[in-house]
Amino acid sequence: MVKYFDINCNDCANSKRLDINHLENMLPMFAPISLKNINQFIYKFSCAKCNKKNFVLTDDSGRIIFDMESLSLCYSCELPIPNPRKNKLCITCVEEGELISSENKRLGKVFPDIPKNRKGACPKCKKGFVVMRYSEINKKFFLGCSEYDNRYVKNSTYCKWTQEIS
Repeated sequence: MVKYFDINCNDCANSKRLDINHLENMLPMFAPISLKNINQFIYKFSCAKCNKKNFVLTDDSGRIIFDMESLSLCYSCELPIPNPRKNKLCITCVEEGELISSENKRLGKVFPDIPKNRKGACPKCKKGFVVMRYSEINKKFFLGCSEYDNRYVKNSTYCKWTQEIS
């Protein structure tokens, strides 16, 4: 488990240590910060000295997590992909793809792709991301927030955002 991140500016050589507990208290996330979700808030980081977003983020073992000079975006959700991913998808989208594949087999249906203008963060809560869902009641696909699944987690908040597919 990562205890801290170091942010090192590529422009002014300033560096700062970011304690993981402090970050988790600052950021509106209900899950512990990990490689799976850090890409959802990396855009909030900037150099404390020059205020530029041209930095390298490393973990407590010195591994580069993000280098903003050579950043690649996920083909699916368009969020930054942590290094050293060779995949064109972020960890969340890979897992979501595996989940969709198993759901397709279970339901005997092929889930449609999320419309390009709807990929990424949930427009309501900004904590979750837009996912494709299927209603057994009306037998239709619709868009929803990934945080809806937290409705089963005790003392957790969840997002009810949904949108019909036109």
